[in-house]
Amino acid sequence: MYRTPDRCTIRAIVKIGGSPQPLLMRLLDAELLSRSSVVSGKLVVVCDPAETVYRFIDKGSAHLLVRASGGERFAREVTVLKSFGGGDESLAALRPLLPEVALLDRENELLVLRAFKDGSDVVEHHRLLVRPAEWIPPLIGAWLAAMHRAAAAVVNDIALPREVPPLLRMDAGASPVAEALRRIADGWQSNTVIHGNLVFENIFLAADGEHSIQFAGWDEAMIGDEAWDLAGVIESYYAWSLDPSLVATVDGPVCSLTAADLRMLVTSFLNAYTAVAGLSPTAAQTLFLRAIGYTGARLIALAGRLQTKPESVPALPSMMRAAVAMITSPDAVVRLFTMPQPAPPPQMWSGM
Repeated sequence: MYRTPDRCTIRAIVKIGGSPQPLLMRLLDAELLSRSSVVSGKLVVVCDPAETVYRFIDKGSAHLLVRASGGERFAREVTVLKSFGGGDESLAALRPLLPEVALLDRENELLVLRAFKDGSDVVEHHRLLVRPAEWIPPLIGAWLAAMHRAAAAVVNDIALPREVPPLLRMDAGASPVAEALRRIADGWQSNTVIHGNLVFENIFLAADGEHSIQFAGWDEAMIGDEAWDLAGVIESYYAWSLDPSLVATVDGPVCSLTAADLRMLVTSFLNAYTAVAGLSPTAAQTLFLRAIGYTGARLIALAGRLQTKPESVPALPSMMRAAVAMITSPDAVVRLFTMPQPAPPPQMWSGM
């Protein structure tokens, strides 16, 4: 889930389509970045070199998400952006959810998206706060349900893989946890288009006060189980509650998440999803049980990645205990969240 990106110099050179080219110059030539910001040193580049994914942040001017690598991940992201952002009117209501395609170069396998110009992902947003933002979970839940509901109607028209995620396909050996993982994998469904990795770093928020949202990072999209996307969000909140360093700043307070906060935020997320999806209490319960089991599998994988972060190591035993409980007794975990009868769906989704 969480990776610590590098702050790169603007001289970073990447390979595009197999030949070395300065990515920055390509963006400047396309007039997607301001030359004056480069000269003045205002441009910030956040990169994950292992994934060849970059963010170019020009405060007040541009916020670009750049994928400079090809292959299956490139193809999946392009497929979703073209399908959801195309001419199909049944998906028109979802277009505000997607960053704008600013540049698509299929030959060189370069994709540039334009996100909220002064926006931030959910992690960055909370680095400026001392309390968790209560308005974010229901916003995510409502938009996610709208997406799943609309995409389910056109699922046979979108060329995406139908598969169980690798985290559920791993050979876990012989143990109660391994057996539980296999049972969870056996319950996988293929109902709609799912994002595939809807963690905080792939959820972007507009500038303060706008309450608008975008989902980015569609490179793991597939035809699959909507509960997997719910699990990505729940995983993010659980990981934050167990390891506040995930949203820590270099200076200043850490925005912590108490057990009461966790229950409130996850419940509001689930209730908003239920309302917009139009689920009966029984259907909601079944969906959330699958989501909690998937969350446990995701937390186990996250704990493995966090072993290399010294500041996160103290939280790993608690994270593993939570993950095992989710995998072996998901019904007990679900009971921790009180979910009253949801309100009617917001008017903007009522026609979907």
